[in-house]
Amino acid sequence: CEPPSAALLWKWVSRHRLYNLGTNRCLGINATKIVQPDVGVFECDVSLPTIMLYGAMNNKLTVVDSKVVVVRRATSVQQWRIYGAAGEGP
Repeated sequence: CEPPSAALLWKWVSRHRLYNLGTNRCLGINATKIVQPDVGVFECDVSLPTIMLYGAMNNKLTVVDSKVVVVRRATSVQQWRIYGAAGEGP
């Protein structure tokens, strides 16, 4: 097994942001989309609604069962898998 590349490594940083070591960007939610907010990576030092982890529609990034997930109004959950975690694979 090869060690994970920097693009697969994440770190919690200030202001409740999840920082990607490979891209030098933060994970966030595009809170300007009301129906289906997008999850993506954004410049970490920009203070726009697109990088807020807690959006206007009560969306938030959280950890559930060792997975980073997007919770939208506590009814819809999209899962992000942690590299090397149980159940992670093709």
